[in-house]
Amino acid sequence: TYAHEASIAIVNDNEMYFSGGIVNKKNKIIYNKRGVSNLKIQKAKRQGTKWVLDSIGTKALDFINLENYSIGNPTLSPDKKRMFFVSCAPYPEAKGQSDIYYVDIDGDKFGKVKSVPIINTNGRESFPFISSSGDLYFSSDGFYNNKLGFGLLDIYKVENINEFIEMINKKTAKGLSDYNEFEKKIIHMGSPFNSNKDDFAFYLDEHKDINNSPMNAFFSSNRKHPDAKGNDDIYRVKLDNK
Repeated sequence: TYAHEASIAIVNDNEMYFSGGIVNKKNKIIYNKRGVSNLKIQKAKRQGTKWVLDSIGTKALDFINLENYSIGNPTLSPDKKRMFFVSCAPYPEAKGQSDIYYVDIDGDKFGKVKSVPIINTNGRESFPFISSSGDLYFSSDGFYNNKLGFGLLDIYKVENINEFIEMINKKTAKGLSDYNEFEKKIIHMGSPFNSNKDDFAFYLDEHKDINNSPMNAFFSSNRKHPDAKGNDDIYRVKLDNK
């Protein structure tokens, strides 16, 4: 069993990755010497109607889970062969307060931790989400195209993130360093998704509906809003099916 869950990434009906605090055999959260329970990416498997910790699968993720740093927000590419996540850990390519990384997955094996190119700044990049079409949504308070967003964390989109990464990698391999064309592909989501406060944790409900009813997008924000209840609230936006 596990506790202190933060987010999940479904592999299939029987497997998933999640970020959460490490627990002991009594299912109690383990705290470090500073009294902090750091999030770690772990793996779970279904047993009957329950999800239980996959200790072998979790052990294979030790190379990601650096001690004393939280690793969270796992999300998978549509083909399940690449996992994205966020951390403030000092990986070799770390740039800012928190960055978005990825690892390639080949069966039970994982590739090296790599920074998602171009999108990471010296600010905060966090809350990655991959849609079924392979688009990356994330939040950042950094500069893109020499512009700052509406304020604090804003939600951005990069279409077909795997293709985006591969195109940049090919250009880097050729020794080229002009990436302006790629930065233009980082799309600010604008209003109503973004405000002058923190806007984050974007999620697209991509249901299949025979009546072609609008899809819903969800996100969190601490903005001033007539319906706001607390410091952070979840909002919904209906999207046209185009």
